[in-house]
Amino acid sequence: MAEAQKLGYDKFIFKYKPTHNELASFVAEQLSLQKNASEKLPTFFKKNCFYTKKLLEQATAENVALYKSNLIKGDKLLVLAGGLGVDEWAFSTNFKHIVSVEIEETVNDLVDFNFNLLQVANIKRISADATAYVKECNSFFEAVYTDPDRRNEGKREILLSEHQPNIIALLPHIQSITNHLYIKCSPMYDHQMAINELHQIESIYFISYKGEMKEMLIHVNFEKKKDENAINLVCIDLENTQFQEVKYLLADSYSRPTLAQQLSGYFYETGASLVKARLNHHYAFENEWFAIDYAVPFYISSQYFPNCIGRVFKIVSVQIFNQQFKNYLKTEKITKANIKSRGVGIKTEEVYKKLGLKEGGNDYLFVCPHLGQKKVIHCVKVD
Repeated sequence: MAEAQKLGYDKFIFKYKPTHNELASFVAEQLSLQKNASEKLPTFFKKNCFYTKKLLEQATAENVALYKSNLIKGDKLLVLAGGLGVDEWAFSTNFKHIVSVEIEETVNDLVDFNFNLLQVANIKRISADATAYVKECNSFFEAVYTDPDRRNEGKREILLSEHQPNIIALLPHIQSITNHLYIKCSPMYDHQMAINELHQIESIYFISYKGEMKEMLIHVNFEKKKDENAINLVCIDLENTQFQEVKYLLADSYSRPTLAQQLSGYFYETGASLVKARLNHHYAFENEWFAIDYAVPFYISSQYFPNCIGRVFKIVSVQIFNQQFKNYLKTEKITKANIKSRGVGIKTEEVYKKLGLKEGGNDYLFVCPHLGQKKVIHCVKVD
């Protein structure tokens, strides 16, 4: 690995593949994944764990996994389609025994090697088909956790019934071995889809990390009465090891805030988890914020709320988004900014190009509709 790092990916492959074949490719792949691994899985990275490109892309971010580990505790946990094993690594501190089923033996060999480096000894990896294993299983578990594969011959599938394993088809068998099922779902999945596909849902967790929606986690409680409306909707906004959380009931009636007539004070961008759950307007209403436009998750208030789900800024100026706005940028000596465009039919990348700005700096420009006009709200971050 040291020589691979010194030579670089391409030179290492060129020098060693003729004599070392797959080993050279594997070592070079590890080198190419170092930066992503250090950001996504810092503990794994520090222990010099191994990955593949696919496994690393599909793995849960470490801080997300650690958050979820506090939701699920007990004696025995069954994991279906374990992948790189980040979730079960996090769960290992709250369960005495974990059985993880993954069909690819080479993946299990890699994960077992990593778990040895991480000094995790209570996880047993089994090379088997998850569907067959569940159908033949006679053990009882406090919980079953699954992260089903969402790709089918290169095509990304959305519905749980299209995933591998097919959790919907397996429900009767899973119900015979546990009372609690947890399903990790893609950010593309919708909670209304979950309600249509599943019954006895206890909670749906919408998890965003550093402003980006990462996943939905669905908790099915087989002991619960089949009442769709009594579902907890939990929105979580993670920032490193800290998080903000808010809970609602699906049965609740939701409101939306009053439209703002003037834009001044503090600018609030609600977190991605609230937007995904379609609860951003209600959250703003509860905080007595004013909506800039109902088509965007942007709000204002004269009050500063430091611990909200999302980001808060101080408004510097509000301008019409047109050619004259360049004069404002020139006057303010703004050559780079952090731009977000929503609800005006212009992509963020196009705004950068149109304004001739580079990305970065301390200035934030939000391009959005307000009272029938395209506005640019110039803000600075509040510490």
